[in-house]
Amino acid sequence: MGNTVFIKEVIKNFLALLWGRRAYKFFIKDWISLEDLAGCQEVLATMRFTRTLEPLTMDRPAGRRLLILAPHPDDETLGAGGTILKAIRGGATVRTVYVTSGRPSLAQKMEQEALQVSQSVGYTTEFMRYSLHDVPLERKAQEKLAECINRFDPEVVFLPFLLDDHDDHRRVNHLLLLAYQAHLLKRPFMIWAFQVYSTVFPNVLVDITGVAEEKAKAVNLWSSQKASRDWAHYILGMNAFNSRLLKKPGQNYVETFFVLPCEDYFSFCNLYFEKRGPKAYYHSNYLRVQKAE
Repeated sequence: MGNTVFIKEVIKNFLALLWGRRAYKFFIKDWISLEDLAGCQEVLATMRFTRTLEPLTMDRPAGRRLLILAPHPDDETLGAGGTILKAIRGGATVRTVYVTSGRPSLAQKMEQEALQVSQSVGYTTEFMRYSLHDVPLERKAQEKLAECINRFDPEVVFLPFLLDDHDDHRRVNHLLLLAYQAHLLKRPFMIWAFQVYSTVFPNVLVDITGVAEEKAKAVNLWSSQKASRDWAHYILGMNAFNSRLLKKPGQNYVETFFVLPCEDYFSFCNLYFEKRGPKAYYHSNYLRVQKAE
């Protein structure tokens, strides 16, 4: 009996090693063939200012009308929830435009949760209702997005950072860039690009320590998302990691942003999108096969 258990354990460890090596070789091959590395390099090269300039610490955006472009319901809470809370308390009017409503099977529930969260925090909502992994780029979609923005007339627009690790996050940046290039946006505004999954090289920091508990409560209102992970734990962990950028004791949770006037941010995005087709900067099968709309 003992020999049988030993042999099974040896076989198990051998198979784990074999598959581990195969996975490692695949990873190396995949890494070498990544087609967006050149685009990422160009974007990140513009952000080396952190070597000579310290990020600016702000309490909240200066604008009074703030619009958030959320690729999915909950992105705004995760990426900028603490800053939104502070801005609203400072007298700002905030509106979130949800570009998609998440997975089709959860879309109705997520829209209900979006209304619950927005009422709890104090902002208004609008739903574009594009499908997950299926945000179009054609003129009609550009006009629809521009109409949402122009009607609210914001001074500041929040959205996930261009290189954040989700195709829909990049896609919303792409759609906004195209609307700008088509001269559909009524007036300029500041862009506050936030992090959800990927590290941002920030030029603006917001200390959210005083509202971190309230942010966690807002995140937990997205009950449909709790099956995948403890999102409040995850995002506050990210915010705690960001506290390395502040040097005063007691600044425990920080949201980071890449902030630029929109024309500069769009020039920065154009470095990434202008010379490459969808295969180079999208990963989902749907978006990789799209033509250059």
